[in-house]
Amino acid sequence: QAEYLDPALQGFRLQGSEYVEKPMVSGRLPSDVLGLHFEASGEDLRLFDPATGRWLLTPQEVREQAADTATELDRTTARLNQTAAKLDQLTAERDQAIADRQRLEAEMAELRRRIGPSLS
Repeated sequence: QAEYLDPALQGFRLQGSEYVEKPMVSGRLPSDVLGLHFEASGEDLRLFDPATGRWLLTPQEVREQAADTATELDRTTARLNQTAAKLDQLTAERDQAIADRQRLEAEMAELRRRIGPSLS
């Protein structure tokens, strides 16, 4: 396009029976319908959202972001699984300590019962 169009990015709007050229805004071509701006970026056409001041992601950027998100989700899931396993281990240790304490209390009560009359 850039070889025969000057400028390379142009836009027109039908008004009545004629096409009228749309003016560029900050080097971008605004779309009244989309509320976005088009901008040539090398061989690509990028979309810019003037309301947020940010570029819309390209399909490749969306794929990369999704892959990054999936990787982070995998890491978070692994940490959650490790934490759950540690919690299970600590719960089992606590339960064992409670059982040991109850057993020792029962043994002490039995010893007191046996020794009690002989000390009098």
